[in-house]
Order: sequence, then structure tokens, then C-alpha cells
Amino acid sequence: MPVLYFAEWGVLPESRNSGVAFELFRSSMQKALEEAGDIPALGYTFEGGVAHRIFQGLGAAEMCRTEIEGKTF
Repeated sequence: MPVLYFAEWGVLPESRNSGVAFELFRSSMQKALEEAGDIPALGYTFEGGVAHRIFQGLGAAEMCRTEIEGKTF
């Protein structure tokens, strides 16, 4: 059975009720996924103001950093 990783992307307390902010965050995760290419995301979660991307495989933690509007996640 493959190892699953929860990669924490960042805390966005102002985004809990903001569909626009979440969509920006989700699209940035998709872009990072496309650039990574070799590490597939199994899905996404967004709970308690923290966005996560679920990864399978080694090296997942290194793939979970990006910048949005000057904020590093």
C-alpha cells in the first residue's frame, strides 16, 4: 500500500468564508502539481482555514510550497 502524505499548504484565516480566496489557493496548488509532474495529488482538503494537498509517494513535503500575493505557504 502506498504511503499517503498530508502536505500543509498554509493557514488562511481570512479565507474561511471566501470562495474567491480558496479558488486562488486551489488554482495555485493545481499549477504546482502540473509543474511537479511526477508527484500526483490525490485530492485537496480545506478545513479550519488550513489548505492541504494530499500526496502519494516520497518527496511530497518538498512539493508543497508556493507563493500567493507575497504570502509563502
